[in-house]
Amino acid sequence: CRDLVCNHRLNDIRYCNNTLSSGWSCAIVDATLTGDHNSIAIGTNNRPHIAYRTTISQYCNKSTGTWTCATTSSQVNGGVSPSLSLDSNNRAYIAQGNTTTEILQYCNNTIGSWSCTTVTPAGTAMRYPSISIDSNGKFHIVFHNSSTNLDLSYCNNTASDNSWSCTNIETINSVGWH
Repeated sequence: CRDLVCNHRLNDIRYCNNTLSSGWSCAIVDATLTGDHNSIAIGTNNRPHIAYRTTISQYCNKSTGTWTCATTSSQVNGGVSPSLSLDSNNRAYIAQGNTTTEILQYCNNTIGSWSCTTVTPAGTAMRYPSISIDSNGKFHIVFHNSSTNLDLSYCNNTASDNSWSCTNIETINSVGWH
């Protein structure tokens, strides 16, 4: 592991790496908010991108040598357990939950500002999503679906960029946590 994001004991968000010969080095990314549920991705330019949750979801990147942060969704209790992925052009995509509306959201900043769409209907009670981009630029998300007997669910937009298809893929016992 060369890069990671962590919460410091004061609840600030820190980015750490071990690219120096002397070992690990850490820097504060955001000291203004209490953050948790961190996700990190390293771009093709070797620059870090971070998503995390406060009471709303946050995204930070270090594309110009300094950290720049933005809110991805202004919904209170949004951004639960964000999962971050980057495409080959270093554009960020996030899958996240909302504990108030109990929906899975897909967010991106491809037009310069953050936009989120609903993937699952209200009441899906999603937790712990993981997002990935395939070679065709389509998105695949798995998550713990606590509204359907604690199943592992899977969604994708392979049929259409604006349409999501979801199914439960593992239904025995409680699966898909973290």
